[in-house]
Amino acid sequence: MTIPSTSNSYDHIVFTSSIDCLLNPRDLFKEIWRVLKPGGKCFVSFSSLPDGTIPAQMWTTMNDEQKIWITGSYFHYSAGEGWINIEGFDLFNSTGSKEMEFKKENDAVESTAFIVSAEKLSFAMNISNPLEYINNIMLGTKNLEADDRLFVSNRLATDYIQAGNDVKKQEEVLGYVDRVAAIYVHLREVKELVIPSPIKAMLAVLLAPKWDNTKGLNLLTHAYSLTHAYSHMLTHSLTHSLTH
Repeated sequence: MTIPSTSNSYDHIVFTSSIDCLLNPRDLFKEIWRVLKPGGKCFVSFSSLPDGTIPAQMWTTMNDEQKIWITGSYFHYSAGEGWINIEGFDLFNSTGSKEMEFKKENDAVESTAFIVSAEKLSFAMNISNPLEYINNIMLGTKNLEADDRLFVSNRLATDYIQAGNDVKKQEEVLGYVDRVAAIYVHLREVKELVIPSPIKAMLAVLLAPKWDNTKGLNLLTHAYSLTHAYSHMLTHSLTHSLTH
């Protein structure tokens, strides 16, 4: 799922329904993280009883406390440390207490509502050490696991440093982050036996400077049909290119 907005667009996002129906919450919450401004907040609300939609199977087996924990995990397992201050609240203070109290599902007679909120981490570029900043802005990149993200971030940080005082070149390198995201939309379709995950990261770094969706997609479509022998040759070629 892709939210049709540019990165860092919103101060707040409010998710008011259907959290219980999500089948792939990780990708959605990565997108929410991407379009929020640093320091922006997301609020997810849900009721203790069904609201007429058809929930995912696991949601029907959980009590209120578990639903709050699982919603918090959607934040945590999407952009990881890119989310801070993950909190849960009883929206209507239904117990009369400042502390949340929970009942077994079959003991509940009235529906109440809860909110789980989180804040997007604020971060700024450190010119002398751009790795942390680049790694942070890639936290919301879908289909990119932590090890691959760190590899790509290291390569882009090196390119950024090598740009010296060339501001235009520095901005160009930062623009590669969006290109890597676009590349990974297609790389996710390539089986690990054809192109292993670390090689996908190398390939993304090599393609990013000259990537455009048409030519790049043609290249990656060709990669889908690689044999194991050709994959070995590609691994050797990419490793050689990156070390010379």
